[in-house]
Parts: sequence; structure tokens; C-alpha cells
Amino acid sequence: MGKVPKEFKNLKEEAKFWENVNLDKILDEFEIDKETTFMRKSKKVSLFRVDPKIAEAVRKISKAKGISQSALVQIFIKEGLKR
Repeated sequence: MGKVPKEFKNLKEEAKFWENVNLDKILDEFEIDKETTFMRKSKKVSLFRVDPKIAEAVRKISKAKGISQSALVQIFIKEGLKR
């Protein structure tokens, strides 16, 4: 697959293109703005006291999943709030 089409017929065609394209061959088609910066959404930091056993469990689970403890706790909180 060569150049990036200006338009795709439908979403399925676009998905197929991006799944099969070799990015090394089309990167020169894009202009890169060196002034662009990316910022994370600001988040509020909150401290909570937890039992040491809970803290250790969070540490072990986050390590096993390969994510930060903070990310894991956020997942747990979101799931709990949905219930």
C-alpha cells in the first residue's frame, strides 16, 4: 500500500488501509509540527489511608498486570462507582 488516500469510501475501507499500511513508507507524506506539545489531563491527587495488606495486594496485582498502582486503584474505584 502506497500513499494515504484523500478520502475513503467507508470506515471499513479506512480500517483495512491502516491495518495493512507500512508507516515507514508513508511518513514523508505528513508534516510534523515541531511546536506541538502534548499535555496530560490534569488530575486531582488524593491521599487515602489503607490497611497495609490492601496496599500490598495492590502492589502485587499492579506488578502482575504491568500497570502502575495508581492506574490499578483508579480502575478499582471506577468499577466500584459503576455498581
